[in-house]
Amino acid sequence: MENFKNKFKSALNNIFLGKSEAPLLLLVYIIILVIFFSLNNDYLRLNNIKNILGNLSIPAILSVGLTPVILSGNIDISIGSTYALSGIVVGLLYRVADIPVPVAILAGLLIGLIVGAINGLLVIKIGVNSIIATLGMMSMIRGVIYVIGRRVMKIYYQPFLNLARIYIFEHIQIILIYFLVFFFIMYFILKLTKFGKHLYAIGADEKIASFFGINIRRNKFITFLISGGAAAIGGVLSVSVIGDVTVSFGSGTLLFEVITACILGGISVAGGRGSLIGVFVAIFILGSIRSGLVLADVPINLRELIFGMILILALVMDSFRVRKRGLSEEL
Repeated sequence: MENFKNKFKSALNNIFLGKSEAPLLLLVYIIILVIFFSLNNDYLRLNNIKNILGNLSIPAILSVGLTPVILSGNIDISIGSTYALSGIVVGLLYRVADIPVPVAILAGLLIGLIVGAINGLLVIKIGVNSIIATLGMMSMIRGVIYVIGRRVMKIYYQPFLNLARIYIFEHIQIILIYFLVFFFIMYFILKLTKFGKHLYAIGADEKIASFFGINIRRNKFITFLISGGAAAIGGVLSVSVIGDVTVSFGSGTLLFEVITACILGGISVAGGRGSLIGVFVAIFILGSIRSGLVLADVPINLRELIFGMILILALVMDSFRVRKRGLSEEL
């Protein structure tokens, strides 16, 4: 009995110290599925599952792209606006400038990398706080979008529309495959490469990382490039799914969903802690909650209130884990 108590206490400590978020999140996910299925039998039907997987794929790509930035101790608030700008650039070049779609896609992806590079330079070279730098960038990008995206730009180029719309084996939308490929690439990078290990070291203690010869500036700069690139990929794929872009493209709650997925998944805002496995499960939790609320006919303003509460809860849990970790290290 005493042995069982010790194991149970150890498991709880692992959860609250941020060492094992995934098991707890999986339990939460199962409970959510049971609740929504009991409210509506259509919740676990094949069509709804396909909708959930398709709708969560783009926010998931952005969440995975944002994770390295947060691990390094920074944040990229401009990721949603970068996503929007990249998509609008594709539509603008194709519809207004009559540029071939493949070239327009490359331009959209390049936009994401440029924004990421500028963010990196502001934070690393000039020393601007990442919240302030990316908040300013977000505002600037939104201003640019309102200038260049005033008209509805529809895209009729079928190969581009098929880029994210087609299904594999009739049930698996290809956009989910893109997310899974990107996830496993980033998981490999963060888990098994020197760059990934350096990010954890930088986020945990920048001074110690510098003492051991880790190039902090270069590694942090790369994280902003990854974030900008992921946002651009998401923006291009989203335009492929929707088939048109307007000034309101990307102006919803995407940013908050992306940040919530990272923090709920155990990526500490203090940096240096967390795993993409937790983010992976959190992405499915948020996507499933949103679908369940829609099927339950919950008003949209109440839905956003619920997601805001989830974000606050995730931040409180992260703060608690950081405090507990600090106390355990002191002991």
